[in-house]
Amino acid sequence: ANEDKFIKNGFYIVGGPTVEYGGFPEDFSGTTVNDGYFVPGVVQLPDGSYVENLGENNPIPYLPYVVSYPWQFATPSLFPSDFVKLREISLSYQLPRTALQKLAKIDNLSVSLFSRNIVLWTKADIGIDPERAFQAESSRDNRGTQFKQGIERYNLEPWVLPIGFKVDLTF
Repeated sequence: ANEDKFIKNGFYIVGGPTVEYGGFPEDFSGTTVNDGYFVPGVVQLPDGSYVENLGENNPIPYLPYVVSYPWQFATPSLFPSDFVKLREISLSYQLPRTALQKLAKIDNLSVSLFSRNIVLWTKADIGIDPERAFQAESSRDNRGTQFKQGIERYNLEPWVLPIGFKVDLTF
């Protein structure tokens, strides 16, 4: 069997909400829906035995995504966090002092146009900013809220490219 056939670019293929988006049928509730997922590997059966689960002629059912790893993160959530980012770029113009002498009590005036998050290259190449990928966790060993960096799970924040205008005045 080819254990890597369900892995693309080092990441497991995870089902979507429909068959067209890669969802697998599951019927734990008595109604068949296509929101299951499949992660190849070795699976422990309820009787305590283990079986290789590679998806071919296997009696192991697909599980709903919501029960894939509810209390901890797993390999599908981890990715290489190597990245290069052009974080900010700005263009500024400072008015000459001769022009400012005509304006009362202004020592310096400059105007700037800026933008952030211009370019992002990641080793994982999955469209996720490693600086924004995290998993929030609270009350583990009474240590309060923690943010585990580099774990992409349930983060649906879009990539934004803000553009702004700035005026600096010194009196």
